[in-house]
Amino acid sequence: MGWLSKTISVLAILVALSIGSIIYTGFFLSPQSELEKSDAIVVISGGETKQLVDEAVKLYEEDYAPLVIMSGAARDEGPSNAETMRRIAISQGVPPDK
Repeated sequence: MGWLSKTISVLAILVALSIGSIIYTGFFLSPQSELEKSDAIVVISGGETKQLVDEAVKLYEEDYAPLVIMSGAARDEGPSNAETMRRIAISQGVPPDK
């Protein structure tokens, strides 16, 4: 077996291990059990803001927690991500004091 074949074999093994690691990590980061009621629903900004808020509002409406906490900084002088998410939640029926 030449050096090129060995190099390709090693690279293939590394790619397979990388893909396996990503899938393995994703499994443990995804919910594996039924949700339980809690003291608060915490929404951390990033990515699909509306989708995150929609899920938080759904959990709030299903009485998983009496309080929704939004977390997220402002990228510029505008409102923070937390404030934007709060406004979306209020527009969907979550009381401002929740």
